[in-house]
Amino acid sequence: MTSPTILLSHRLDNDTPGYRGSKAISIDVVSDMDRGDPSNSLHLAMSNHVGTHIDAPRHFAANGDAVTVPDPQFWFFRSPVILDLRGLELGTLVTAEHVEAAGQSVAGADMVLLRTGWEDVRGTDAYWNTNPGISSCVADFLRTNASSCRCLGMDLISLSGYEERAEGRNSHRRFLDHDDPIWLIEDMTLSDPALEHLRAVLVSPLFVADADGGPVTVWGWV
Repeated sequence: MTSPTILLSHRLDNDTPGYRGSKAISIDVVSDMDRGDPSNSLHLAMSNHVGTHIDAPRHFAANGDAVTVPDPQFWFFRSPVILDLRGLELGTLVTAEHVEAAGQSVAGADMVLLRTGWEDVRGTDAYWNTNPGISSCVADFLRTNASSCRCLGMDLISLSGYEERAEGRNSHRRFLDHDDPIWLIEDMTLSDPALEHLRAVLVSPLFVADADGGPVTVWGWV
């Protein structure tokens, strides 16, 4: 029997890719029962923008909300829509026209997921140095056509394309530094065929005080 839940997050490990190829995480063994220690434990050192993670408004808005601010209900999305953008060329800047051409209505969506297929090269340099970016006009498109949208997710290491970093910063600001911010989840896994039947999404963030973002575990119900 197929499980009604699917995982939309990558696991964190020492091979997790970092933005612009950085070494953004280190997981070390502190104690190991196999070597005679009384228990097992790990030490994690990492950026808060590594792996499947959320960008809160505070990431690009000085007085924006941090991860710990929203009501718990904020993290449950009952009307997600997935847009298929597979087939993009290297370094493409995704515009509102690309989103509209996906042919899926976003009216009523509280979360929009962009499936580019770029995770197929995750683990290679191409994942971070040739990735598509998301244009700032997509934020305007969503506010006009999906007024209930609170979150945009993607299978890209960042909203910022490696060759379009200036527009990437502008785009982050357009999504996040706004009276009606759209939070961002980057580096998701969106390859499960069951996504065609996605019904709801739960986002579980690492709850760090005043954090402008952080790793998240994302579950989908199908």
